[in-house]
Amino acid sequence: RTIIRCPCRPARFAAFILLEVAVSLASCGKQSGELPTGANPPTGIAITDGAGRSVEFAGTPQRIVSLSPAATDILVAVQADGQMVGATRYCAIPAADEKRVERIGGVMDPDYEAIVALKPDLVVAPWLADKTLQDKLTALGLPLLVLHPEGLQGTIDDIRMVGKATGHAAAGEAKAKAIENICALAESRWKDVPPQKRPRVLIYMDDSCPAPGSYVDDLLTAAGGRNVLPRGNKAWVEVTPESALQLAPDLVIQIPSGDSATTNAAIPEFKGLTKVEPIAPGEVFYHPGPTVGQALWELAGANDPARFPE
Repeated sequence: RTIIRCPCRPARFAAFILLEVAVSLASCGKQSGELPTGANPPTGIAITDGAGRSVEFAGTPQRIVSLSPAATDILVAVQADGQMVGATRYCAIPAADEKRVERIGGVMDPDYEAIVALKPDLVVAPWLADKTLQDKLTALGLPLLVLHPEGLQGTIDDIRMVGKATGHAAAGEAKAKAIENICALAESRWKDVPPQKRPRVLIYMDDSCPAPGSYVDDLLTAAGGRNVLPRGNKAWVEVTPESALQLAPDLVIQIPSGDSATTNAAIPEFKGLTKVEPIAPGEVFYHPGPTVGQALWELAGANDPARFPE
């Protein structure tokens, strides 16, 4: 049995970027510079968002506020970051946009006055079980688009939705298609292995493990692994090292969040299993957005390095 602390080493990340570019070009049959970057949405366009709400657009939003790191990542990926005027303190903003994009708190403690003062024509927010954020923004009369990435396909759908809503439908479609092509390529590498014979895997993320029904479990399945945890009422569960041995996984993959407080925290030792040293922080697994292709490929490489040498 093997423990791998994941994800990517720098060289592996560079290789993935080349792979993603290659499958993107193969899918569209164009050079990257020829990809259209966004015709305006037609007047009166309506989009059903992740909360099941019908959101209408009279034109292209030019002042966008992002209320989650994943939303910001998607906006950047579909080339709409130039339209952003606000983002949370946790969002990764491109250096070119840092000075003009105002920080407006966090998703759990947003500065509503600052958001209103920015006069946004679109606020992109995550779906939360507690509807307080959604209700408050709606009550303030702010145009709202809610993400709801229910697994891998939900994340891909969100990328297409945000691209369409921001006037960058072509860029959103290209990014979504590239991820779908990565999924298809990963599956093709496993075509000679029946699902029941693929590796049984336990993923350990800081202090909990993704179970069937979670976003990371979707990534694991697409990457050719089988979650050793049974499907239950919770998508995330705590697993002790003793319980892990009883589950008898073929592989334990440990993914730190990348946050200094958690990356350096003590990670349980799984006695009886061979340990492989960590190879990089794992932010790509914690943000269900445009990096899902990279996260999937990292899991695939952990599941079977020989099949995924890139």
